[in-house]
Amino acid sequence: MPHVLWVDDEVQTGDALLRVLAGTGVTAEVAHSGLEGFQQAVAGKFDAILIDLKLPDMFGLTLLQRLTAAGVTAPIIIVGSCYLQPETEAEAARLGAVATLHKPLPDVDEVRGLLRAVCVPAISSPPGRSSPPPFGLVGESPDARALIKWIPLVASGHPTVLLVGETGTGKELVARAIHDASSRRHGPFVPLNCSAIPDGLFESELFGHRRGAFTGATDDRPGLIAAAHGGTLFLDEVGELPLPMQPRLLRWLEDGRIRRVGDTVEKASNVRVIAATNRNLREEIETGRFRKDLFYRISVATYQLPPLRSRRDDIGKIADYWLQRLAQQTGRDGWSLTRTAAATLREHDWPGNVRELRNVLEHALCLAPGPRVDCEDIAAAMSQSIGGAAAVNGGPSVDTDVIAVLQRHQWHRTHAARRLGISRTTLWRRLRHIKLSEGIEQV
Repeated sequence: MPHVLWVDDEVQTGDALLRVLAGTGVTAEVAHSGLEGFQQAVAGKFDAILIDLKLPDMFGLTLLQRLTAAGVTAPIIIVGSCYLQPETEAEAARLGAVATLHKPLPDVDEVRGLLRAVCVPAISSPPGRSSPPPFGLVGESPDARALIKWIPLVASGHPTVLLVGETGTGKELVARAIHDASSRRHGPFVPLNCSAIPDGLFESELFGHRRGAFTGATDDRPGLIAAAHGGTLFLDEVGELPLPMQPRLLRWLEDGRIRRVGDTVEKASNVRVIAATNRNLREEIETGRFRKDLFYRISVATYQLPPLRSRRDDIGKIADYWLQRLAQQTGRDGWSLTRTAAATLREHDWPGNVRELRNVLEHALCLAPGPRVDCEDIAAAMSQSIGGAAAVNGGPSVDTDVIAVLQRHQWHRTHAARRLGISRTTLWRRLRHIKLSEGIEQV
């Protein structure tokens, strides 16, 4: 049974915590000063320690430092109200706090979820039954487990989050998971791809505009920040943010107030920002393409998402998961990968990461006669998906893929075209290109 220490001089808050924990299987002790909390933490055995930021005899972060220096290994959560600013949250994380909570305490489910994440090991599903992967994230590698544990921790506070990783590593999936695990989950999740907005329209898209503010502004329009009020704004590819827009975004992040283009009135906003990039923003700062102050403001909590090639043990599980989902979407339940197909997937480096893997599986599902996807189906789908690049680098070409599928179907053009997902005419053109049209059954 998890055992928690709560360090807070406010008796009412301690009582509130005990009510929150009632019925969850978690027991708690309360200390009313930093010194008392230090003594109990060192002498006792706790699964988690919650420390109020403002104690009568010391600052909460001071107690955090002393406990760490004393060798206390229990995960520590910092709790505060007006004193818990983003800069303080960042300092708490640097000193070793696993999460932060704001007063008044958030809803019961959020506190329970946080304590479960830091105290209680994952509960296995009963034999013969499968449960959905946590946050939609599949895998049991150390990287996957670390990410799954980190999400509820960062979701419990309110810092800006920066997700860094290659294209296709699932940055938006993680951003949505943070939103869904937070107290903002009932609010909107608004994504914005910064690379998809023309420079001249970015300010209007983000902050909104008044009618007549510029040519073409025929109506009042709220921006995406207003649309995300009470929820989360996801700034994807934030490294592509135009340089002139960066000071305006920084100012909003600092004071939380927005003013539409062409308006004179500022309004308060209540939005959490999660940003993502596949660029090295420190290098962008050195070249003058990204502001250092904005980088520090959006990276209060940062996570580097690992590429799929560093999680090879997870590839089979991820592939099985997506194959089942894709098969269900097309009404073909019960499909699976052969052992050799799974081995083929594990050997590939996946430069496009999970997105590329999903696309290959979707294509292989069309090629395979079913209900088993074999290594030949995977090879053919890979060739279709990355054939151009592979051919340049000396790998298999699309032509090789065509021949392989034709051979599997005894050179039956109609069946082969169906498996390739192309028309018979397109297949014939490819065959003419490689001068193999003779001898094919004309069906």
